[in-house]
Formats: sequence, structure tokens, C-alpha cells
Amino acid sequence: MGSDDTATPDTELPRLRAMLEALGHMSRSSRSQGADVRASFRAITEVAATTLDVARVGIWLFDDAERSTLRCACLFDRSTGTHTEGLVITRGDHRVYFEALDSDRIIDAHDARSDPRTSALRESYLDHYGVGALIDAPVVGGVGSVGVVCHEHVGPPRTWSAEEQLFAGSIGDMVGLAIESARRREAETMLRERETELRLALGAARIAIWRWWPARDELDVSDSFGALLARPRGWAPSRLEELLRAIDPADRDAVRAAFDASRTEGRELRVECRARTPHGGTVWLELRGDHDLTGTGREHSVRGVALAVTDRKQLEQRLAHGQRMEAVGRLAGGIAHDFNNALMTIAGQIELLEGSFTSEWQRARAADIERAVFQAGHMTRQLLAFARREPTEARVIDASARVRELAPMLELLVGARVRIRLDARRALPVSIVPVHFDHLVVSLVANARDALGDGGTLEVSTSNDTLDESRAAALGLPPGRYVRVAVEGVAGTAIAPGVLEARLGGEGAVATIAEDGRLSAYFAMASTSDGAGHSG
Repeated sequence: MGSDDTATPDTELPRLRAMLEALGHMSRSSRSQGADVRASFRAITEVAATTLDVARVGIWLFDDAERSTLRCACLFDRSTGTHTEGLVITRGDHRVYFEALDSDRIIDAHDARSDPRTSALRESYLDHYGVGALIDAPVVGGVGSVGVVCHEHVGPPRTWSAEEQLFAGSIGDMVGLAIESARRREAETMLRERETELRLALGAARIAIWRWWPARDELDVSDSFGALLARPRGWAPSRLEELLRAIDPADRDAVRAAFDASRTEGRELRVECRARTPHGGTVWLELRGDHDLTGTGREHSVRGVALAVTDRKQLEQRLAHGQRMEAVGRLAGGIAHDFNNALMTIAGQIELLEGSFTSEWQRARAADIERAVFQAGHMTRQLLAFARREPTEARVIDASARVRELAPMLELLVGARVRIRLDARRALPVSIVPVHFDHLVVSLVANARDALGDGGTLEVSTSNDTLDESRAAALGLPPGRYVRVAVEGVAGTAIAPGVLEARLGGEGAVATIAEDGRLSAYFAMASTSDGAGHSG
């Protein structure tokens, strides 16, 4: 090492072969190191030092965009077999050397101390390390020169052959490829991480991404799309018609029209629709999209997102139901108040007339009127209690007893053309705000009355029911034991199926639904140890 051997035909061919083999080894090593650019630098400097028979090989990289500072990223000392880093040289102190790096393919300083390109390095570097000759090759990256590979011959000057210069240039290229490969792999890793984060974010937000190419009816959706419809992971419609088959038949035409309008008129797509789940349930989706062009600029597509809006629709339905019930409550309270005043007048007049009765028949008829006034007064008190909206707390009540207490008000609600029949004898405990229970039962009976049309008989029944996973999923409830309050038309007075409203939360799972020709409300059954069996 350090001697300037004169090349002969007998020695030149083996050295060329060794250089080629070294380049092949470094190429394979660089690929195997992957994103570990430091490991690649160590392997390259070791092979380069051995192949060129030099004492030291260093990889220096620019610290800044102005390329005013070179910092050593890896310096291999062949005599000790060690790697160091951190040395710095600046353009201000070595301007000629930096300008040579900017312009020359190779700096072949046979006598580094006297070569004008490298002589400025003598005091700060060359004499300190005993370097007599240098062969430096710029490292070129994707944005131009990013550094230099310095091959340092320790000892007297040395003449670099054309083959050695070519090899040194190849080493510079190899370092540039290692840097770019590491950057590319790092970017790919970051991209995969961002894609994973995006999938997690879309799943948490219940949002999916889709794109549709109308000309070939090709649909591409993200992995989170299936979850919006409670489908297995990976479920993905590949055509618009496949997506439409999952949409509720009542909404398919509106969805198809929205897609067609976006395709033909370039309009923004925005449509809400119901979709069916595998368990027979229903979810709400909002599809948004806009007209787009692919990278070719020729083929049209529609790109957009799908949002799960079931919770929002349920809130809207509950709000509308609450507003209707509030209006009914105000009306019932007003009627009950006025009716109660009339009853008090009737009762007062009967009391005044009692002294003037001359026969038992008259007194018996007055007693009948007093009993009727008392019963009517009980009904008005129920109406007033129903109309009150003071905040209350959930407590355990007997669903059957509560239904029996509501019977007079239910009969008044359905009118003369509809008869109420009760099947509510068994004590069934539920934990709920009593007035909320009343509102739901009244809502069931009111909807059933409207479904009867010309009148008939409604049977209101209570029973316990155990929902397995399939039935519970269709109702949007957790599996478990429930008390079911059902309203069923009797003697052919059927009720059309369909979900009436969504569940109420915060006080046990509650849902109302039309099924099997009857309207049902499901209330989470309370533990009998909680004091079940009494009404509130």
C-alpha cells in the first residue's frame, strides 16, 4: 500500500477483473443493505480501499443546499479497519477544491500537495494524515452533486491509471445510487405508514373512498367501504350495479340518477340512501363525488367518498319524534285541563242537585254520573302526567302494569272505531324513565291505529324475549334478554312492515320496529334484584 506500481499487461488484466468483481460485489451489497445507507457506505469504502490499494477512503456529503460545507459521513482507515465520521471542510477555506468538485468528473491529484486543485488542503488535512495522492469522484444524486468520495494514498505521490480513475468514478456513482435507494425506500416506508394511518382514520371516521369509470363501468373502493355496510373486510363492489344491489330498492333510482347526472352533466354528486346489511338491518350512507379526469386526460371518472350517516339520521328521527311528542303533550295537557274544568263543573252541579232528588232512581243515576266523572278525572290526570316534561330519572317499573294503567288513555287515543285488547298480565321489569316508556307505547299504538285505516281491534301485549346476535344486529341492539311490548292487528287488520324509528340510548337499549305484522318495542330487561315488579 502506498507504492506506485507500474502497470504491465501481465498485471493490468487481473486488476481490471478485480475492479469489475468489486463493482459487482458492491452492487449486490448495496441492494441487500436496503434503506441502511450507513451500512452501504461502510461496505463501499472497504471494497474501494482494498481494490485501489489505498490507505483511506472517505465519503463526504454536503451539509446544505448552497454546498458550502462538506461533512464526512464515513471514513474507512484500512490500516486499523475502523470507520469514523464527523470531519468538516468548508468552501471558504478551500474554494479551488470546491470549484473543481463542481466542474470535474474526477480530481486525479497525483501529487496532492502541489496540485492546484488540492494544495489548499495541505495544512488542514494532507500533511496531518500523510496523504501524498488523491483521486476524488463527485457523488451525484437526484438534485445534482451531493458530495464526493475521496480515495487517499498515504505516502509519496502516485500516478493514477485511467482504469483506476474510471473505477473511482464508478465508486462515486455507486454511492449516489445507495443514497437514492435509501431515500426511495424511506419514502416508500413513509408512504406505507401514511396509507396505514389513512386506513385507520377512514375506519374510525366511518368514511370510504371510491372512484367510478362510467365508460367501462368499473368501480374501485377503499378497504373501509365494506365496513360501512357491515360486510366482511375486503368486500368491494367492482361495478356500479353491484353497489346498487346493496342499496335499498326504494333509493336505487335516486342513487343511479345522481351518478348519471355527475357523469353526463359534470355536476357534483351528493345523495343519501339506505343500504341493507347481511343481517337484514338498514344503514344510511351519504355518497359524495365530483367529475374528474384520469391522468390520460381522456377518460372520464367520478371520484368521491362514502360516509356512514346512520347515527345522524337516527338523531334527526329522534328529534322529529320528540317534537311530535312534545306537540302531542301540549295538546293533551290543554285538552285535559279544559276537560277537567268541565268535570269539576259537572261534579259541583251533581252535588247541588242531590238534595232535590225525590226517588231512588234519581239518586242511582246521580251516583252513576259521579262514578263516570271520577273515571274521567282519572283519565285527565293521566293525560296531564303524560303532558308534563319535567326531567326525571330512570327506575325499574313493571312494563305490564304500566301498560294496564295506560289502557284508558290508549282507548281515548284510538277513538271509537278501534278497540283495545290487552294481554299484559305477567310482571316484566324494565329500567327506564317512566314517561319515556309511556311515549313509546303511545307511539306504537298511534302508528298501529293509523295502519288499520278503517278501524278494527288492536292487541297490546307484553312478553320477555331473548335476542341472539343475528336478531339483535338487525335491531341495532346488543344480544341479551328484553321485554317486548307488541301491538298487533286482530282479525286480518295487518300492519305493514318497516322500521319506525331508531333506538333510544342512555337508559338501556330500546328499539321500535315493525316485524311479523306487528309493531314492537324492545326494552332491556332489568334485574329482578333491582326492585322489579312495581310500577311508577
